[in-house]
Amino acid sequence: MKSLFLYSVFLCMPLSIYAQSFEIAAGAGSGAFYFGEDVVDDLSVDFSNHQSLYAELGYQFKESPGVLKLRFQNANADVIGREYRTARSLDGSISTFTTALMYERIQRKNKVDLGYQLGLGYTIEELVFDSSNPFVKQEDKFMSIIVGGVASTKLNDKLDLNLELNALWTDPINTLGGADDWRTGGEDVSFLLQLGLSYRLN
Repeated sequence: MKSLFLYSVFLCMPLSIYAQSFEIAAGAGSGAFYFGEDVVDDLSVDFSNHQSLYAELGYQFKESPGVLKLRFQNANADVIGREYRTARSLDGSISTFTTALMYERIQRKNKVDLGYQLGLGYTIEELVFDSSNPFVKQEDKFMSIIVGGVASTKLNDKLDLNLELNALWTDPINTLGGADDWRTGGEDVSFLLQLGLSYRLN
């Protein structure tokens, strides 16, 4: 999963060199992953050691505050307890890799500018049941939705510092389908707080 994320970062870099109307960005952070499962007392599962990374390539619309972005988002957490559907023992990790098309709008008027982000993505999730045997794992794939806010400040004419708080809703279709099909991970909302830099190439 991490190698796929790094490959995506390096894939973005050569493409952006020749695209002078593009910007590149990257960042890292933490948050509350699988928030619903983590706070419900009836579920015997606990998520900890939350980490997230992202890289993206964005196109800045001319004379507009809107940016269209292709984001690669990786999120990881340790998990202990029992799997929701099968009651299988868990002492491993869970990770997601999301490829999302996003729209970001920031109104550039102040020293610190505020904006919002909306995105639709495709997520690959890997659940490792036991950290001592990482090759035994479960993989799921599903749609995801990203909604959030961003605070941005200019460091110079090309470089911005960005603080994001996003809600990543994984597998919304199965979320609305009923509890009979729910599982550990999968359909839930994760909150990601991430600090990053964006660089305009034009």
